[in-house]
Amino acid sequence: SGSGKTTVARIVAGLLKPDSGRVLYRGFDIYSGKIPKHIRRKIQMIYQDPEVSLDPRYTVKQTIEEALRAAGRSTNETKDLVRSLGLSEDVLEKIPQQLSGGQKQRVAIARALAMRPDLLIADEPTSALDVSTRTQILNILLELNKSFGITIMIITHDLGVAAYMSDRIAVMYLGKIVEVGAAEEIIKEPRHPYTMALISSSPSASRLSKVNIKPIGEIASQINIPKGCRFHPRCPFAMEICRREEPPYFDVGDGHVSACWLHGGAPKT
Repeated sequence: SGSGKTTVARIVAGLLKPDSGRVLYRGFDIYSGKIPKHIRRKIQMIYQDPEVSLDPRYTVKQTIEEALRAAGRSTNETKDLVRSLGLSEDVLEKIPQQLSGGQKQRVAIARALAMRPDLLIADEPTSALDVSTRTQILNILLELNKSFGITIMIITHDLGVAAYMSDRIAVMYLGKIVEVGAAEEIIKEPRHPYTMALISSSPSASRLSKVNIKPIGEIASQINIPKGCRFHPRCPFAMEICRREEPPYFDVGDGHVSACWLHGGAPKT
């Protein structure tokens, strides 16, 4: 959608150096070149298209064994990893081209798990899958969080998926986080008009919320960001101050923040 979600994911994963600022993990700047390899491997990423991370020439067995060796683990764990993700052992001798979309994503998850990550970044991991397979993959990710304590950072355009998966949600628009809060509160009581519009457009999320608004016009250019609040050209509640000044983050309670001039304490001019 052009909001910058995938860019942030790639920066956190160490795949895209930011123009400014730092990304700290366990006290290490991951772009300093000084982070130990065994720490760096604790951040793994899976993609919308799992083939991005799967070598088309490698069998599933070779793919997982390579990851296990890189992590200093025994290749005897390959079968256990495959079975733990609901795959039969007969996939081990297959190459990616011989697998379904759901099987490829499970193999990609297995490859990431071989590194024993603390943080697993999932970039739209189910958007290319059918509904039943999508639910299976989401449940696998939830189980990884529950059973192994792996933090899941899921990137999605569907707030219904975010609500199902997340403890906290951050909403981005044109490269800026516009709202952050507990998942349940974001869905039931969104405080930013863009979040409201996203919920209204999601069949699964809209059932949990009373908001119903539609943004005006088309999304602005990422090259020519609007002055003031970047959502104001599309916001049905826009005021003059929204056109002039970019809003700061207003604390609306319990760790819930929103970058919107509509909140109490903000000037309404």
